[in-house]
Order: sequence, then C-alpha cells, then structure tokens
Amino acid sequence: MTTKIIFLTGVSGSGKTTLGKALASRIHFDFIDADDFHPKENIEKMKNNIALVDEDRWPWLESINHYITSLDNPRLVLACSALKEVYRDRLAKGIPSKKIQWFHLQGPLLLIEKRLATRAGHFMHNSLLQSQFDIYEKPANGIVLEIEKPQEENIKQMIAELKKSFVGVIGMGVMGKSLARNIAAKGYSISIFNRHVAGKEVDIAVKTVNQNQELKNTLPFDDIEKFVSSLSAPKTIILMINAGAAVDEITHQLLPFLEAGDVVLDGGNSLYTDSEIREKYLSQKGVHFIGCGISGGEEGALLGPSIMPGGSFDGYLILKDLLEDIAAKNQAGNTCCSYIGKGGSGHFVKMVHNGIEYAEMQLIADMYSHLRWDQNKAIKEVSHIFKKWCQSDPSYLMEITIDILDQKDDDGSPLLDKIRDRAQNKGTGGWTTQAACDLGTPIPSITESLYARYLSSDKNERVSLSAKYIKPPISVISDLESLRSTFLFCRIMNHVQGLEMIKHASDKYSWHIDIKGLLQTWSGGCIIRSSLLERIGEDLIDHAHILHATWIGDFINQNWQDIQKTVSILAQSHQPYAVIFASIQYFKHITQENSNANMIQAQRDYFGAHTYQRIDAEDDQFFHTQWIIK
Repeated sequence: MTTKIIFLTGVSGSGKTTLGKALASRIHFDFIDADDFHPKENIEKMKNNIALVDEDRWPWLESINHYITSLDNPRLVLACSALKEVYRDRLAKGIPSKKIQWFHLQGPLLLIEKRLATRAGHFMHNSLLQSQFDIYEKPANGIVLEIEKPQEENIKQMIAELKKSFVGVIGMGVMGKSLARNIAAKGYSISIFNRHVAGKEVDIAVKTVNQNQELKNTLPFDDIEKFVSSLSAPKTIILMINAGAAVDEITHQLLPFLEAGDVVLDGGNSLYTDSEIREKYLSQKGVHFIGCGISGGEEGALLGPSIMPGGSFDGYLILKDLLEDIAAKNQAGNTCCSYIGKGGSGHFVKMVHNGIEYAEMQLIADMYSHLRWDQNKAIKEVSHIFKKWCQSDPSYLMEITIDILDQKDDDGSPLLDKIRDRAQNKGTGGWTTQAACDLGTPIPSITESLYARYLSSDKNERVSLSAKYIKPPISVISDLESLRSTFLFCRIMNHVQGLEMIKHASDKYSWHIDIKGLLQTWSGGCIIRSSLLERIGEDLIDHAHILHATWIGDFINQNWQDIQKTVSILAQSHQPYAVIFASIQYFKHITQENSNANMIQAQRDYFGAHTYQRIDAEDDQFFHTQWIIK
C-alpha cells in the first residue's frame, strides 16, 4: 500500500468523519477532520445559518494543505467536504498524485437530512445542507462510496482499492519493460501485463518481475480482466506494444473492463492519423485516449525519455505527475515532457522527430564516408575529427557515432568494417515523407535519407551495377574547417525542415503546438537531443520561418562561400551524399526570390489549361492562354 494520504469527501452529514476514523484505525493511519481547521469566522457564519462562499473557504483549504505538506512522510486519512473540483485541487496542491487516494461519499438528500436531524453538537446549521448540494460537483477522480451501504462494506471496498496499482503497463518488450522499471523506481505502484502465447510467450510478466529488482512489488498478469481489476480508479493504462492492428486489438479487449474517466495511453510509434481515430472512438465511450511519443530507446525508457503526450487533455492531467516524474531532465533541470496538443499531435511530433533523426544519422554517415573514402582517413582519424566537432557542438547521435568508431571486434579491427551496409527502417521515416506530401511541406533532407536506406537494402543490385560502371580514381579532398561548417549548415537545414513541417501541421489541424516547449521536451532523453536544438529554441521568432533567426543568417552568410565550395568538391566524388545535396538545394529554393516555377505553370496551362497568375495583376486573378501548337 503506497498511498500515504487518503481524502474522504462528502457533504455534511454523509458520515465521512465516522467512516474516516474507522478506516484510519483499521489501516493504522492518523485521522484529521477538516472541520477542525475552520477559522472562528466560518464557524460563526454556519452557526447563524449563513452559507460559506469561496472567499471563506480558500484560507481554510490553504491551512489544511499547509498542515499536510508540512508533515514528514504523512500517513493519514482526511475527512473534508471538498464540494468543488477546485477545492479538491487546492487540498492536494504540491502532493504527488502517487501518494493520494480519493474516496467520495454520496447519497440522497432526504437520507442525509434524516441523519442531520439526529446529529447534536455540530456547529453547522442543518438548513445549510441544501446549499452544499447546490454547489456540489461530481468528482473527476476517485472512488464513489454509497452512504446507504453498511460501514464495514465501505471499509472493505476502500482497503481493497488501496491495495490496487496506480498504473498498468501492457507489453513487456524492451521498451515496455524499461518503462515499467522506470515507473516503479519512481515510487509508483504498478501492474504489468503481457499476453500468453503457448510455446512463445509464457509467464513473461512473472519473469519480468522476478528478473528486475525495481519490480519486486509489481503485480504481474497475463489475464486482461484481472490486470484491469488490479488498477485503482481512474484506471490508467500505458500500451507499449507494436503500432497498428495490435493497438486496436488490445484496446477492444480492454474496453469491457473500462469505465468513464479511465485513461489509455499509447506509448508506441503509432501513426498519428490512427491516434486521431482512436481518441474520437474512445471519447465516445467516456475513456480518455493519449497518443504519446516516447523517445530515448531502451536506455531512455529506463533512465528518463523525452515524452510527447497528445490527445485528451483531461487524461493527460491524470497522468501528468507520473509522466513528468519518469521523463528526462535536461541540463537546466527542466522536465522533458509537455502536453503537445489535441488529436494525434503527440504521435505526429514523434514521427517528425524520427524523420529528423533519419537525416541526422545519414548526414553523419555522409561525413564519415567522405573522410574515410574520399580522404582515405583511418577510422581512428575519423573518430578524432568527430570528437573535436562534438566538443563545440555536442549531440547524442555524434556521441554514439564516436563510440561506434572506437569499438573493436574480437580480432582488434574496427567492428564497423564487419557490419553489412544494409540499413533498415521501422516505417516512421516513410510516414514523415507521406505526411509532408499531404501537407505540401518540403522535407528533402529527411526524404533523401529515407531513400538512402531503401537503396542500401538492394545490396545485390548495387554490387552488380558497381562492377558494370567504371569509376576512375579521383582526388576529392575538402578542408576540415569548411567541411565542419557544411556539416552544421546541413544540420540546420534538416531541423528547419522538420520544425516547419510541425508548424504547418499545427496550423492545419488547429493543434496549437508550442514549438519552444517542444524543443525543451527534446532537450533531454530523446535521440536527437543536441546543443543545436537548444540554440534554435532560444532564437525562435513567433510566426516566422526559422531561417529568420539572426544567428542562423549570420552563420550562413559568413560561411556560404566555403559551404558552396565544399559541396562542389563533394559533387566530384563517387560517393553518394544524400543529405548534403538535399540540404543545399532546399536552402537555395527557400531563399530564391525569383524561381523557375513560372515555366512550370506555363507548361501546365499549355497542356492542361490549369491557368496562371500574372505579376502585373491582382492575387485573385487567373489567366489562360491559347498557346500556339505547331
């Protein structure tokens, strides 16, 4: 039983003091009555048949909260009317949700009036009961207890609830297991579930508990009904399973056991449009759905990932404390978790994050390729160069690249040279490209990095064509300082493309994504975390293209000649440089005042009568020419 503070609410006369004292005695908790904290003025009002108003209650609630939060490791039951949700929020302010359990006594007015008629010695005038019913708000969280039930029955129900888990995690794969360990290590009671597949997946949840010290108090299940029944209300469930049909399948299995107000969070790499559909469907059932991007891999899930929740805001508020507790903290100590927006926005930004990740990885590979094969440098030399670059411009992906370059095989040779040159992908890069096409947003660096992976997978064809075409030896050497500037330039272009795509989607779908807040979420725990991201976040200009940032303009203008020279040199190489060339073309397009698109539009009008606009006419005017066909 990890709960430390039990709030028992209800109107005057509902029996909360009697029930609260009995519960506290049974579980060896302290009991306090909120009535004891009323100032003299409030008591006199109620004695004189004057109902309290908010101005009377705020100091009273403040004093109760101050008393609770001043205690060292409190274990108590508090009986308090707490008639409105804002009152309950004030009572619980500053207290971690994992330490709180709410119970709410409810019953008919006539029954409570009869009870009050026999109550003696209380300062509240019985005639004020109706005023309490008038302002009473249905609780958003917690267990409703019926006052008609015998006290012993309610106590048994409360004790059973207190033994339940705060949260459940479904899917004990690499990410699910690591996230569950993270949650348990932060002091949350947790249940875990993994399906049973005879001969393949047997007792996975039990084995996970037995193999991980953090999970020693965790409840393991392979029965979905028992798993859901082990969760306290509102039931909060985190799905860490494969995207697609598996999410829908497990959701339909859960639904018969869920109630209005429960929360389902999908922490996998689901397609954002699927999350949109799931949120609408579950909201009709009264269930909150959160499509949540989680980045950081196995280590991040265990030690602190970057977390991007979207969808139901009310559902997010229920899980907010937990998500922030398990999320990464950046160097400034800020939590790398923030609500992204409605619908599928959480999974959308995670998808684009992965797209940026694709391009960052390919760009590093491009730089490695040039240094290794065009400049004939040994892996050790490449590692030394990357280490120098990383000192002034640190990034997680460059750090792991250096580790890869330094890794030796059993025979002492670089392990990298033993790895087949076939890059795989899990689909998010393709989704990003498709979504960009739907939005009409250019992301050539990301798209080319995806195509580079596709091309790498066709190894047999590449070997065959390599033998067919002659590639004479050529000296392609760029100076390292110019190459470094080109590397940073391409990184900027990659991030600009991804972030502009998110801005366009936010506008189109009315998600209202806070880009600055998102960049803070990406500042720790995630795969693309870097000093560059932090610098971009510092110099964002509201509603302006990211390339308007002063420091970006100064950097490019100061280094443009060296960048162009380096790209020209690389163009002579036999090595493909997907992201480098895509980045330079994107920049040239986006900064070109006059493009050749007039030719394209004229051609479209010629063969398809698609019309065109003129530079000497208004924006809402369109023209068609009967072109001469010879």
